[in-house]
This record gives sequence, structure tokens and C-alpha cells, in this order.
Amino acid sequence: MIRRCLFEDLESITLLSQHDLGYPNTTLSLVQDNFNSLSLNPEHVIFVAQHQDSVVGYVHAHIYRSIYSEPCVNVCGLAVNRAVRGYGFGKQLLQEVESWTLNNHLSAVRLNSNVIRTQAHAFYEHCGYHSTKSQKHFYKTL
Repeated sequence: MIRRCLFEDLESITLLSQHDLGYPNTTLSLVQDNFNSLSLNPEHVIFVAQHQDSVVGYVHAHIYRSIYSEPCVNVCGLAVNRAVRGYGFGKQLLQEVESWTLNNHLSAVRLNSNVIRTQAHAFYEHCGYHSTKSQKHFYKTL
């Protein structure tokens, strides 16, 4: 079952972010603070995949606006527990984002995926996404 994220799902999202998305320093308090802020913004959405009373995946997306292109939806993060990969939860989460995109009168979804995540790339291609460019990600801690 795919549904909107609830506050009680945040511990599972923290664990998925740490173990399955590759962000080991993610803390529950950070996820809670971010959820409290993001849930007030109608341009952000978080869906979870629930299986047998457990959250086994999530996707966070938002409306992406830039000066140089039409608005679209950007997937910020998609994680599915390794134990249930291949069961269709990731595809269902993406389909929910695609429906949300259309309901917001937008016509495209974009996402970034680390160059080393070749299995994820194959998954996205299987779901109808195609790579449009390669780029480096720059970051500066202030």
C-alpha cells in the first residue's frame, strides 16, 4: 500500500535513509524537524510504501522551479528496504509521484542518481526514465 507519510513513519524513514539510501549520519531528530517543516509546504510530498504493517520504502518529491525551464517535479530521495527490492514498491512509489505531478498540472518528473548506483539506474530506465546528462555535484559547508 502506498500512502502519505505520517509522523509515526519517521523512525522507519530514518532507518531507510541510513541503511538503504546511503546517508548513515541521518538522525531521527533531523528527519522529524525536516518533516515538520516540509509537511507545511504543499509543494513537497512524502509517500511511504507499507507492507505487513511496516514502512518498507519512501519517496520525497517537490515541485522544482527554475528561471530557465518549465516547472516539474523533482524526486529528492527514493529508498526501498533491500529485503523487499524487486517486489514493486519502488515502482509504485514513483507512480504515486507521477500521479501527484499530473494532479499539480505538471508534465515531467526529474531525479538525480549517483553515478555508482548502477542498479538504481537500471530500475529508473525500466520505469521509463532516461538519462539526460552527466554532472558533478558540488557542495560547500559554511
